[in-house]
Amino acid sequence: MTVDPGLAAAPERLVSWIEAETGLRFPEVHHETIRRVARARSAKLGLEADAYEELIRYDAVEKEGFFNEIMIGETYFFRDEKHFAILISDILPGLIGEGRELRLWSATCATGEEAISLVAAVEHVKARLGAQVGYSVLASDINRDALARLEAGHYPPSSFRNDGKSLHGLLDRCGAMEGLEWQASADCLSRIRIRPLNILSGDLCEPDSLDIVFLRNTLVYMQQERKDRVVSRVARTIRPDGYLFLASPEIPSVRHPLLEIVEGVGGFYFRRLPVGSARAKVSATAAAPSLPAPPPEREPGRTGPEPGRTDSSLSSSIRAADLEKGLELASSWARNPRARGESAESPPGTEAALMIEAIVAAIHANRFDDADALLAAFETRARESHVSQYLRALSRKHQGHQTEALELWERARTYEPRFWPALFQAGFGYGKADPERGLALLRECLEAMDGEEGDGRYFILLEGFDAPYYRRMAERMLARAKKR
Repeated sequence: MTVDPGLAAAPERLVSWIEAETGLRFPEVHHETIRRVARARSAKLGLEADAYEELIRYDAVEKEGFFNEIMIGETYFFRDEKHFAILISDILPGLIGEGRELRLWSATCATGEEAISLVAAVEHVKARLGAQVGYSVLASDINRDALARLEAGHYPPSSFRNDGKSLHGLLDRCGAMEGLEWQASADCLSRIRIRPLNILSGDLCEPDSLDIVFLRNTLVYMQQERKDRVVSRVARTIRPDGYLFLASPEIPSVRHPLLEIVEGVGGFYFRRLPVGSARAKVSATAAAPSLPAPPPEREPGRTGPEPGRTDSSLSSSIRAADLEKGLELASSWARNPRARGESAESPPGTEAALMIEAIVAAIHANRFDDADALLAAFETRARESHVSQYLRALSRKHQGHQTEALELWERARTYEPRFWPALFQAGFGYGKADPERGLALLRECLEAMDGEEGDGRYFILLEGFDAPYYRRMAERMLARAKKR
């Protein structure tokens, strides 16, 4: 049977169904993976597009197999190292000192490096304190294939990155190298309870039962309504005075009356407040200190724009040089929120950085009217630029206006021809409509990236990913085109 060409087209129906099932809204850069997996599995079963889409809606085995292949499993030991540094220095000593059994949860653990990192952190602090408290780590994920990797406990060199390198020595308590792979010890794995789980709809742990939850790099794929739902469900599983860690780009969009934001050395995290406490009631409306809080909330001392604010109420124009400095500064804050307070004086570009930061936060929170108002104020101050056009395109993309977004990606290039984020987005956006144009732009993107020293100045625009991720995507698309 010939496979229906519908599966070769844009997978909007599948993307919408995946979001309804899991809460995850995959960015466009992953749509090709969804298309490829659906096409391959339907071909294997001899089904047309509609028949296969119907099958995965009611066949639990096929749905699981489909999810296993499309889910993103990028992780490594001690990812986002500053979180583990905070855990080791600020949190675990106090919890272990209480002398009771601890419960930790790696909520979307993928192949399990995060769960093992948590075991290593606890073992390190226990040894340092000479404590004998018991503990367990729950490791959950929707992808059973990824969980099977954790059950086996062996990991390739790619599980060890520069990020987290200073803590790799802690893994000596949990396993050892065997040939070219690292093998977790039986004692380490015995500390970890593995459970397949959909955090949007599955049965979570009982209320007030967990001391520490790591839920990182998952909310970034969700629309705000589902983010709020997941955070609300997870917050209730944490005991009062327990802790929640999210990825840095996810923090600005999270507000919940049970969660209080805390600043540690090098990063932020959340502490669970008691139900009904005065602080919990206040935190429901308070803005997070020192973070890019979404408008209209205002942080103490912030000088950035408010929605609808016009040129007459603002200071002098932002020059092109300050715009570039502001982009770099906002990116440094996105990578390391503590960097915001490292200087006693506001560095050059601070005003532009605050405006860019607020626009991105509004887009990620789906407050598109606020984003448009902020962009209008931004262009009044800094004039139209590659940055403002890119941000407008990002807003249109999140609203589903792909054609308008593509026009704006292209327009951003007219202001800065070697602006590789716009080159990538435009190249990807052409897809089947104009593949030659798309491939040409992807080649330009790679050439422009070759001239960049890292991705530091654009990180705020990259939706939680880094430059190597976009480079790999561009290279893969070009490689597939050569094979056709």
